[in-house]
Amino acid sequence: MSLSQGTELKSPAEGTPSPGDATLTKNEDGSVESNGKEYYMSGPKLGLLIAGLCLALFLLGLDTSIVSTAIPRITKTFNSTTDIGWYGSAYFLSLCALLPLGGKLYSEFSLKWTFLGFFAVFELGSLICAVATSSNMLIVARAVAGAGGSGIVSGIMTIIAHTIPLKQRAGYMAVGGATMGISTISGPLIGGALTQRVSWRWCFYINLPLGAVTAIALVTFFHPPVRPNKQRPLIERAKKLDIVGAFLFLPAIIMVLLALQWGGNEYPWKSATIIGLFCGFGGMLLVFITWQLHRDAGAMIPLGLLGRRTIISSSLTSMCVFGSLFVVIYYIPEWFQVIKGASPVKSGVMNIALFVPQIIGSITAGTMITKIGYCNPWILAGCVFTSIGAGLFSTFKVHSGHAVWIGFQVLSGLGYGFSMETPLTAAQTVLTTEEAGVGISLVTFFQFFGSSVFLAIAQTVFTNTLVSELTKNVPQVDASTLLRLGTSAVRGFVTKEELPAVLAAYNKAITSTFYVAAGASACGFFAALLSEWRSVKGKDTAKQTVKV
Repeated sequence: MSLSQGTELKSPAEGTPSPGDATLTKNEDGSVESNGKEYYMSGPKLGLLIAGLCLALFLLGLDTSIVSTAIPRITKTFNSTTDIGWYGSAYFLSLCALLPLGGKLYSEFSLKWTFLGFFAVFELGSLICAVATSSNMLIVARAVAGAGGSGIVSGIMTIIAHTIPLKQRAGYMAVGGATMGISTISGPLIGGALTQRVSWRWCFYINLPLGAVTAIALVTFFHPPVRPNKQRPLIERAKKLDIVGAFLFLPAIIMVLLALQWGGNEYPWKSATIIGLFCGFGGMLLVFITWQLHRDAGAMIPLGLLGRRTIISSSLTSMCVFGSLFVVIYYIPEWFQVIKGASPVKSGVMNIALFVPQIIGSITAGTMITKIGYCNPWILAGCVFTSIGAGLFSTFKVHSGHAVWIGFQVLSGLGYGFSMETPLTAAQTVLTTEEAGVGISLVTFFQFFGSSVFLAIAQTVFTNTLVSELTKNVPQVDASTLLRLGTSAVRGFVTKEELPAVLAAYNKAITSTFYVAAGASACGFFAALLSEWRSVKGKDTAKQTVKV
C-alpha cells in the first residue's frame, strides 16, 4: 500500500499497536511516524518470528554444550590435548567481554540489522570452526563465534521487548528458557551422534543451514519502528557507542576470566601470573569506572542503571543463579560418568531429570507471571528450591540409587526453571524501551560472568578436595596424573583393588562442589530481596514518537 503526504493509517501489517489504536503518518522526507504509541506484533507473523528467534537461541545453547563430546576427536585430529581448555574458554572470553558493547549497539543502531550482524559473525565463526586446519585456527574461530554470540541473547530479549507488551513478555522469555534447556540436554547427544557417525566438524556445520532459517524469519517478519535517536547522523551515533569504554572493559574482563580459568589449573593461585592478572583487572576496572563517570549518560554502562535497586538485584541474582546452574550441569555429568561409569551420551540421558523439570518450571513461571504480574515470588522460590537441591546433591554416595539422583534433580530443575530468566523480566519493569538494549545486556553479562566465577571456585574446590582425599586414602595413586588424564580414564588407570577408594575420593570431590552451587543460590535469594515489587501489568507502555 502506498501513502500520500499526511496520510494516516491504522497499525502496520506487521504489528498491533498497544495500548489503544495507533496511527502512522508519512512525512515529506518519506519517513513514517507513529502517534507515539508502541507497536506490538501479534498473530502468525509473531509466531514465526519467535520460532526463528528460538532457533537462534537453540543454536547458541547448542554451541556451548555440543563441543564437549567432540573434544576427544578434535584433540586426536590436531594432537592438541593441551588446548582442550581453550576450546571453551575462547568462546566465553569474547562473549562476556563484548556483551555490554552489544547492548549499546542495539540502543544506537537498527535493532534488526544489528542482530543480523551479530548472528552473521556467529555463523562465520561456526564455519571457520568446521573447516579449521589447526588447533590455533579452531581456537580463534571459537572466539569469533563467541563475539557473535555476545549479541544474540541480549538481542533476542531486546527484540521481545520491542514486539511484545511487558505483561506478556514473561511467557515468551519462559519459552526462551525452555529452548536453552532443550539445547543443553540435546547438545551432548547431538554432538556424540554427529561425531560418531559423520565427523566432529558437523558439530559446527549444523549451525549454517539452521541459522539461515533464523535469518530469513528476521528479514521477512520483523520490521521494527525506527526511533528518533536512530535517525541522527551515523557519526553522531558512533560517538555514543563509547568505544574508549569498550577498549577499557575488554582487557579488564579478559584478565579476570583468564585468572579464573588458569588459577589452580595452569598456575598456582599464588603465582605471579595469577596475581598479576587480578591486579591488572583491578587497575583496568578502576580506570573503566572513572571513564564511565566522566561519560555519564553516554557511558557504555550508564551508572544510573546501576543505581536502580531492581537492576542491581536482577544482575546479582542472575549472576548467582547461573553460577549455581553451571556448577550443577558441569559436575552432575561428571558424577554420572566417574561414579556410575556412564558414557557421555548416557550421562546426558540421565541428566534429563534435571532439564525437563527446568523447562516445566520456566514455562510455569512465565505463565503465572503473566497472570499475577509479579516476578519476585518465582525468583525467591526458585532460589530456595535450588539451594535445597544443590545441598541434597552434596549428600550423594557412591552407591546412591535412581530414586535419589532423579528426585534431587527434579527439585533443582524446577528451581532453575523458576529463577533463570525471571530476573530479566523483573529488570524490564524499570527500563524504558530505549534503555532495554543496554539494561538487558547488563543482566545477561552477569549471567555469563557468574557462570565463569562460580565454575572457577568449584574447580578449585574439586581439585583441592580430590588431591587431599587421594593423598590421604590412596597415596600410591598419582593425583596429578589422574587429573591430567581426565575423568574418562579413571577406571582404566587404577587397579581393581584401588578403584573403590579412588571412586570415594572422586565422590567426595564432586559432591563438595555442590556446596558452591548451594551457596550461590542462597546468595541469589538475598540478592532477590533487594528487588522492588513491580507488576508487569502496571507499567505504562505508551512511549515517545517513533518512526517506522
